[in-house]
Amino acid sequence: MQPSSRKTWAFTALQASFCPRASRPRRSSEPVPRIRHPIAHWRRKFIHVPPAIQCEPDFACANVIQSHDQAAVLIFAHGSRVEEANAGVHDLAQEVERTGPYGYVRAAFLELAVPDLATAIHEAAEAGFHRVVVIPYFLTLGLHLRRDLPSLVQAERQKFPDLEIVVGQPLEGHPLMASILLERIKDAAG
Repeated sequence: MQPSSRKTWAFTALQASFCPRASRPRRSSEPVPRIRHPIAHWRRKFIHVPPAIQCEPDFACANVIQSHDQAAVLIFAHGSRVEEANAGVHDLAQEVERTGPYGYVRAAFLELAVPDLATAIHEAAEAGFHRVVVIPYFLTLGLHLRRDLPSLVQAERQKFPDLEIVVGQPLEGHPLMASILLERIKDAAG
């Protein structure tokens, strides 16, 4: 998938797959989509994916997910010597699992915390999943995501050739980042 201008993507709850809206005809029972906001709640039928967060050529999009129940989701963070920071990532994974459509969401770390990515992928494979979606919990596409993550994923693909491992985008470029920063500035400035 190449980054392009504005596109609307169809999200089908049964298949949990993203496809160009034109490739799936609208059923007569479905309402005409009217969502204009760039991000919509996951239960909605249609969402807009801005070019800034569409897949880059080096990253396989998470749009190949065929079913919520068939995909394990790993939130991949750097890791810290400060245990509270690592606990925050574990808490986030639990919240995503509780509120989202995925039944298996876990934290995984690059270094300094457990489990590391290899262990988390192994646990997902042992749990019977055939697809793992790795979502980087990083702000930018820096050195760790350009160098370290691809080599870690490639090593795991060699260990588990029947396991599909898909890597998503970092948080950079997400349209809500500026809003979040403005909220933090407002809170700090008083």
